[in-house]
Amino acid sequence: FVPGLLALALLPVAYMVVRTALTFRNAAYWDEIDTVLDFLLKLKAAPTGRDLLAQLFSLNNEHRMVTSRLLVAVSYWVTGTVNFTVIGIIGNLFLFGVCGVLIATAGTAVRRLQLAVVLPFLLFQLQHFENFFWSGSSIDHFQVVTLATVTFAALSRGTATGVALAGAAASLATFTLAQGILVWPIGALVLIHAR
Repeated sequence: FVPGLLALALLPVAYMVVRTALTFRNAAYWDEIDTVLDFLLKLKAAPTGRDLLAQLFSLNNEHRMVTSRLLVAVSYWVTGTVNFTVIGIIGNLFLFGVCGVLIATAGTAVRRLQLAVVLPFLLFQLQHFENFFWSGSSIDHFQVVTLATVTFAALSRGTATGVALAGAAASLATFTLAQGILVWPIGALVLIHAR
């Protein structure tokens, strides 16, 4: 019974993975031209470490996208180029990370199984064309959701280690997208409620 449910849950995931793999191209879409290529040009022109930090933390449409910029910078420094297919795969893996954290922290085995069956049908469906197919453009959005999920899952543990992990994830969320700052007041409310 359980293997059949898990197989059913994997159907939409497998379908979206195959569809996404068939459409990935190592090409810059509009968001990447506006952010990634422009950032790389400024990064190459940054003569000092201070200039590099200024580029990493600079604003773009009210957002400080440090985490995404670090992914792009590391890709460029390691390979000498930016492979947008790899960036897209990394973006999609953040969403898989959210699912993994939610399932792992759902509580009992029955609740984890229930969530593992329902979650794929909610997330891995055809309404996510842009998110999955052009996930380099959506990588900031996937990251901030993942970091928020990790923050709240860590806070729910009720341990000092959990609070430290939550603080680290919330800090990264703050520097991923502007809405990442909302993790702090919501996290504070979670702690107040827990006490």
